[in-house]
Amino acid sequence: MRSVFKQHRARINSPQELQSYIVVHFVTTLEEDRQRYFQAEIDDHLEILNLVAKAYMVKPERHLLRQAKRERKEVYAPVQYVTTEDDLKEAEKGIQYALQYSNPLMLEYNNKVDHITMRRQNREEQGIYTT
Repeated sequence: MRSVFKQHRARINSPQELQSYIVVHFVTTLEEDRQRYFQAEIDDHLEILNLVAKAYMVKPERHLLRQAKRERKEVYAPVQYVTTEDDLKEAEKGIQYALQYSNPLMLEYNNKVDHITMRRQNREEQGIYTT
């Protein structure tokens, strides 16, 4: 509140105007925080995408064909609106074949999923809008 008053002191002529500036500052701060959160989510998903793409790129074509057959045999949940964690756990059914021979990549994938899950849990505990 003090920073808002100092920043807008010359324009504030009443307690109501100060209150208005405080509300605008509060809403702006919340939205900026929310955008940073979503950008972090996007960055995490891009890292996962790059990780999986790297795993696919190092495989010989015959392994990719065999892997495609195995992935098609998997039973996936219907596409619907679910949490990011649910999506990642569901995707892991197919991704496991791409990462199965690379323990470092699988470990990196699992660490990234855990990171996303922990961030969401922390945000929910703080009561911050996450979806």
